[in-house]
Amino acid sequence: RIEERRPCDSAGNEMVAGARPRSSTRSSGSQSARQQQQPELSANRIDRVKANRARKMMEEEAVLRAKVERKAKKPIGSGGIHDEIAELEARVAAATSSASRYGIEKQLKAKKATLVREQRKAEQHAREGERKMHQQKAHAVQAKRAREAEEEQQRAAEQQQKAQWEMEQQRAKEQAVEWEQGYFGR
Repeated sequence: RIEERRPCDSAGNEMVAGARPRSSTRSSGSQSARQQQQPELSANRIDRVKANRARKMMEEEAVLRAKVERKAKKPIGSGGIHDEIAELEARVAAATSSASRYGIEKQLKAKKATLVREQRKAEQHAREGERKMHQQKAHAVQAKRAREAEEEQQRAAEQQQKAQWEMEQQRAKEQAVEWEQGYFGR
């Protein structure tokens, strides 16, 4: 007699087609409950978060600027491919047969082409770094302007509320005076 084996999970429980594991359904429900329990951020905390973001952006900008400056200061003949090119040029000058000279010149052209590609790639990376740095500056300026506009709007709303309150106080005083004149004037 052949027994039919059903698939089991890691705990040894039989798995039923279409059934969900129990552990995953419980965790997702508790996560949403935790998210609902979090209080809204206070204005002071929001200001600190904004300040931290601005500080991080400035730090990233400084790192990018330093990286671009390091690449710009790096000497051209700093070893590697430059040494290989110099060695190949010396071998071309010392070559005795035209066949060996041709082969060495072919290698030299390939090395020079590689050098040109690397230089162009380095220049492109430097340009991209500068572009990204300028973009971040523009975003920071834009965020600052938006923040200032929001603060100005808030100040204007507060001034409007104050003016409205003062007008209501003035009206109340005028009504009180009119009432007193009407009451005592009879």
